[in-house]
Amino acid sequence: MLVDATMPEKIKSKVLEILEKIEYLNNVEILYACESGSRAWGFSSPNSDYDVRFIYRRPINTYITILQRTEVIDRHNGKDLSKTLIRAASDDLDIDVCGWDISKTLYLIGKGNPAISEWLRSPIIYKAEQEVLNNLRNLSDTFYINKSAIYNYEHMARKNFNQYILNVKGPLLLKKYLYVLRPLYACEWVNIYGTVPPMLFHELYNNEDINKYPLYEEMLPELLKLIEAKKAGMDLGRDEHLKILDENCAILLDRFHNIYLNMTNDKELSRKEIDKLLFKIISKKEAGML
Repeated sequence: MLVDATMPEKIKSKVLEILEKIEYLNNVEILYACESGSRAWGFSSPNSDYDVRFIYRRPINTYITILQRTEVIDRHNGKDLSKTLIRAASDDLDIDVCGWDISKTLYLIGKGNPAISEWLRSPIIYKAEQEVLNNLRNLSDTFYINKSAIYNYEHMARKNFNQYILNVKGPLLLKKYLYVLRPLYACEWVNIYGTVPPMLFHELYNNEDINKYPLYEEMLPELLKLIEAKKAGMDLGRDEHLKILDENCAILLDRFHNIYLNMTNDKELSRKEIDKLLFKIISKKEAGML
């Protein structure tokens, strides 16, 4: 288990307790659990919430049935007591908990979904069956599709930009710039290297190849101010638009949209390997062993 040393012991213990109760209440086994969001990206503030994400396995008989079953456990899905538990954790301790079934996870890996690739490389891990994790990481590398990654990151950045910046007249929440810039930098990483972007944001905005582009060089001073203020616990409340960020983000969004439109699917892969791993994971009788 690799958990952030600065995380309060109360939170670590509570997260592990919640995960254990989720297993019991839903009759599942959690194969992997990690932190996502700003804490995993390395720009959290002391009062940032905790975004716990996990991958689970159900009993094998629940996969061999015509009955439809949910592939998500969160505040809206799962057993009633489990949903109540997750809602209470969110309300009382700012711990947001969401898990995906292994079948859903592997399906999204096969689609080249970058969110899964990020989960599997989180620097904050609460629980992991190491062999399962290694297999999932290897598959996510094999099936990492640049076009899908560019699309997802550009879509995420555009949604945040439109909602929290472009369509806000007057003062806006400054921290929202970070949730536009991080996926834009991730787009640039994929465009340059064609690999999964680092989870830690500083590895993106300090990258020499990215900073060769004038747009990033121009934005860096403002970006650093925002990050240092947020990490220091300063109130990144509402303030006036940061013109250089507004302008350059708009240019980059259009750039990556055009890049996406002109990309072809760079991989044509058989998904038999994914089906084999799914069967191997769900059919294992002893927890945590492949």
